[in-house]
Amino acid sequence: LWDAYTGLPDYPRCRRDGEGYAFELAPGRWFPIRPHFYELDLQLETFEAAGIDAVVSTSASFGDVDRLPVERAKEVAYALNEARAAAEREHASRFYGLATVPWQHAEAALEVLDDAVERLGLHGVLIHSNVDGRPIDAEELRPVYARIADLGVPLCLHPARTLAEGELRDYGLEYLAGYMF
Repeated sequence: LWDAYTGLPDYPRCRRDGEGYAFELAPGRWFPIRPHFYELDLQLETFEAAGIDAVVSTSASFGDVDRLPVERAKEVAYALNEARAAAEREHASRFYGLATVPWQHAEAALEVLDDAVERLGLHGVLIHSNVDGRPIDAEELRPVYARIADLGVPLCLHPARTLAEGELRDYGLEYLAGYMF
């Protein structure tokens, strides 16, 4: 995912930064993404030390594939879902993954969804609070929601950049207040 975001020409995007990455939280403001953000073994050690028995993994608030071209979005979603399914097998009862799908294209979303749940056995699906700035209740997404219901898996909503993000950039207000709305 981070590598895919390095190919984006403008905000929000990602760049290689030393031992990890940096993600552009606001134009010109870069947030370090170090290995503890994406190395599962490091995360599980931290969780165990904190007494956390199991985790549900999703793409974070800045981890959607909706800004990528559809074919690239599918490729990245398949890779993320494969990695989560492998982690579920390796860390049974400690790790559960939610599917990433390319919501910007309903047919692609259905294809990736079916693979993630039926072939890989993921236990749910993630949607961010908007699809690249568009509302999540768009008519073209209704078949995807119907399929999720048919599969009997939960759909989990995660906040993402809001439509008011441009006005809320100063002082981190997008993350402090914008996500709540």
